[in-house]
Amino acid sequence: MLGVPDRRLAASDLVRIDRGLIGSADHAPSELARATALRFLARQLWLSHESAARHYGLFLPMRADDSLHLSVPPGSGRRRIPTVRTHENKVIRGEVRDVGTVPGAPTDLTGWIASRSRTWLDLASVLDVDNLIVIGDQLVRIPRHGGAPLATRQELQALCEAHPRARGIGRAREALEQVRVGADSPPETKMRLALIRSGLPEPELQISPSPENPYAPKGDLGYRQLSLVLQYEGGHHRTPEQYSRDLNREREWASYGWSSLRYDVSDLRSEFARAIVEVDRRFRRI
Repeated sequence: MLGVPDRRLAASDLVRIDRGLIGSADHAPSELARATALRFLARQLWLSHESAARHYGLFLPMRADDSLHLSVPPGSGRRRIPTVRTHENKVIRGEVRDVGTVPGAPTDLTGWIASRSRTWLDLASVLDVDNLIVIGDQLVRIPRHGGAPLATRQELQALCEAHPRARGIGRAREALEQVRVGADSPPETKMRLALIRSGLPEPELQISPSPENPYAPKGDLGYRQLSLVLQYEGGHHRTPEQYSRDLNREREWASYGWSSLRYDVSDLRSEFARAIVEVDRRFRRI
């Protein structure tokens, strides 16, 4: 190959991307770089599905397929490449974007990737409803530092309407009905879903005891009629500094006459059974 001996191409410091495409094993190319290199062989392909989700940092479940996922237009034919899954996908303008030159990829090719919203729709073919809700919540949340969300419910709805026969469209539509603005993490989404599915009212997200006061505290979710806030605490809450901040936060909520309930990974594992019991008990008192 271009005068390079077979012995060199078989060396352990190289990795075969596809026939005629070799990369460095010491600096493993990203999925987007691999996809861009493969455009030497099939110009009309783009990064999609789980691979696009990983590129964007979307919340994939632990069991997600770690193959390289590529899409091509219908009728292009699916290339048979080890560790690569190729999908035939119909897309419309704006659903796939050119991201320009990609580090680790040939400089004369640009990378193409499905948009975040389109990636959510593609994932409906492989993920269950709850994981689609988790990712939908992630896309529509308003960043804490301000700015626009990654997508809107209207954009996701428009995608569903534009692709009524897409694989998994039923799951996508079902999930979209339950996507809400305000969840900052998968556990927060799953706690909301657990409460609703137990028959309890839907909680308010990013709840504040005094919405008109920008300095009032905000909680993950809660019930204004109960003056009750529910907080999910991840691993970072175990440090002494964060523990002190959490206590101060509870005192602040108490100064408004609100109660706080705190949950962690053990509650996530039990599908928030304790939260359901504790919230139900509060509702029975009124």
